[in-house]
Amino acid sequence: MKIRFPFTDEAKNKHHLLHICFKVDHYLGSEYDRKTTELLISAYEYDCLPNTMNILEQTLQNLDNQLILKDLATTTTYNTLQENRQSYEYDFLEEIINGFYDRKEESLQFRLAINRYNTRLKLYHIRLDEVTKRHGISLAKSNCEALRTTLHLIIKSAYTNYCPTLILLSGGFSRGEITYSSDIDVGIVSDKDSSEIKKFIKNRISEELGLSSDFYLDVTLQDIEKHFLGDPSLLEDVLHGQIANGDSKAIQSYKQAKKSILQNKNYLAAAVPVFIPKYQVSDKTEVQIKQYLKLCNLTLALAPHVGVNIDRGILLSIKDFLLFYKNEYAFEKSKYKEPNILDEGVMSEIGLYLRDQSSALLAEIDRLKHQLKLDQS
Repeated sequence: MKIRFPFTDEAKNKHHLLHICFKVDHYLGSEYDRKTTELLISAYEYDCLPNTMNILEQTLQNLDNQLILKDLATTTTYNTLQENRQSYEYDFLEEIINGFYDRKEESLQFRLAINRYNTRLKLYHIRLDEVTKRHGISLAKSNCEALRTTLHLIIKSAYTNYCPTLILLSGGFSRGEITYSSDIDVGIVSDKDSSEIKKFIKNRISEELGLSSDFYLDVTLQDIEKHFLGDPSLLEDVLHGQIANGDSKAIQSYKQAKKSILQNKNYLAAAVPVFIPKYQVSDKTEVQIKQYLKLCNLTLALAPHVGVNIDRGILLSIKDFLLFYKNEYAFEKSKYKEPNILDEGVMSEIGLYLRDQSSALLAEIDRLKHQLKLDQS
């Protein structure tokens, strides 16, 4: 029964053994589910369950990643997800389970198998080609570069004429992700009335770039931390906001406030769920793309602050795919055409993957909150 329940290893990582068995059953069938259960019993008896679990988890994660990458690389608007049972990752998973199972009666051989498969996993990651074509990302970054000089001249002129404390940029431009018909997200930090500077920036962006602008921040420097902490939906602006203009003292104060916000685990625990879609909207694919992009960017940006390991390669590939189709949807709409609906299966797979990643973030945030309470008591 010990292997039927979650356990926490020495590094305080939580493992779900039933989840491993479920995924093995999903990919390889009930016979391999049975073998996995029996080999985990042996691993528990030989006091090497964590090492065995790590190998199985890594192998399953590699398989998950490759299936998603292949789907993203080969899917067109009308394709469906196709399972490729000839992949190296399937064969490697079968080999590992059979190898452990064949040695489950011999403690020494079982332990030698752990060392062998750990080495194989290291070689796999070295062999794995992490370079992917990022059409969506490169397109979005090219768009940003085309706008950058003009936008910074506008911001510089606004700062010179109206002398606010800081001018910030957030949203797609700050992340290098401008797509067709994006708007420019601007933040104003000032002790004075900001109506005139906002009007100036809005008009200049409209006239010189032909884009709309949105002001996500209008607050004094002293109230920045309080403002952000009061609204969990602003987390992405905390993470991605860039300082466009300001004096060195104000810049330092803003950076300190940002650091303090990202160290506030209660705020993070409230903010992260805001970005996790609660339902599927198959007939609103454009909405899904925007939701998933937000969640993808949140995971990429927040994971280093929380200390969660993520596979940046797969997340960047998903981001590339979403950015490409976000741009295509906006372009088609601008031509008064009805955009093609992306395959529902593809969007479902992306959504499940991103939810898993964000759940890992939440789990670690909750653990850090609990540890903080213990330290303070």
